Amino acid sequence: METLKNPIIFQCIKCNTIISDSFFLSERLENTLLFTDAPNTVVDEAVKSVSEDDSLCTYKTLKCLCGEEVGKRYLTAGKKMSSCLGKYSVYIGSIRGYQLGTSAEHPVASFMSIPEICAEISSLQKFCTYLYDKIKGTE
Repeated sequence: METLKNPIIFQCIKCNTIISDSFFLSERLENTLLFTDAPNTVVDEAVKSVSEDDSLCTYKTLKCLCGEEVGKRYLTAGKKMSSCLGKYSVYIGSIRGYQLGTSAEHPVASFMSIPEICAEISSLQKFCTYLYDKIKGTE
């Protein structure tokens, strides 16, 4: 698993304006990344969702400064989308990322989901417990 040494910058795929960075990254939810802030974006008027994915939600369309739609900012949310409330939900397909201090582009779609992170943490806990028991048994 790759260790993050420097922050990742997320840019609009159309104009390269910086949308946000990994300091504001909250989590990944399906095909979006949730940020606590997205400074170089503007929001439209509030819209009541008609989509099945985010029904019972009210949101504002999130646009890059160039006018490209990059996501949503949820004002109200149903139980399924409650983690999006008050956050900037940015479509993975509308951004690209790169890690500062490198010349390589970071594949945005490669971020682990919350369940994947939980599974990884569980595996590490089991391994640490195993090592602890092994060391304790040799003393």
